[in-house]
Amino acid sequence: MKIHTTSKFKPVLGRISKFDRGIGSVERLREPSSLEPYERYRPQIKTGDVIAFSGNEGFSKLIRWATGSMFSHVGIVLNSNLSGELGGSVLIVESTVETRVRDATNSDVIKGVQLHWLSKRILMYDGGVWWVPLKQPLPPDGLAKMQSWLRQTNNQRVRYDYVQVMGAGLDMFEGLGISNRTSLSMLFCSELVTKALQTAGVVDSALNPSEQTPNDVVEFSCFDAGLPLKYA
Repeated sequence: MKIHTTSKFKPVLGRISKFDRGIGSVERLREPSSLEPYERYRPQIKTGDVIAFSGNEGFSKLIRWATGSMFSHVGIVLNSNLSGELGGSVLIVESTVETRVRDATNSDVIKGVQLHWLSKRILMYDGGVWWVPLKQPLPPDGLAKMQSWLRQTNNQRVRYDYVQVMGAGLDMFEGLGISNRTSLSMLFCSELVTKALQTAGVVDSALNPSEQTPNDVVEFSCFDAGLPLKYA
């Protein structure tokens, strides 16, 4: 299957190549512990930005094959303004099948919606990671609605949707006139992110969240080109 390298991410791939030819070749020797790209961009990362992943493990490879994309997963940023030394903390809400670590609330995780520290997620991830920033910050009312919906969804421990994730990715189903119906009782990654952005009012509410892939999400018009946080 042909892998999509979209025009939006061509500049990103160019930055990676340039980075590798210089300082980046040194940085790669220190992975997976290096968080320097993340620390550089961290002050600019805001609620509603997307984090895109390109995984090397089996299920991630399956998603990449099914969607014909370099991206296997997406999550959405949820900043938490904590007092004390931590200051503003960057969290990510995602729906994933990974259950190896406890979440940011120190709770056992399910295969489904989870809340994690972004820095820890980057360090532990086997693959490439990109920050995909919103062109404009979310409007205050949309921000509040989205934050509330994400926290509620996480608290409800919504399970991962294995069935619809494949239906969203396989174009051959569309050729047969088969498509996913909108259903949010379970959520896969890009379905969660799409619905969150619709709740915030920056993605068309008529769009079917259950038909969106990780690649579809990073191509939403509300986003700028992505920037690399970690190399595969």
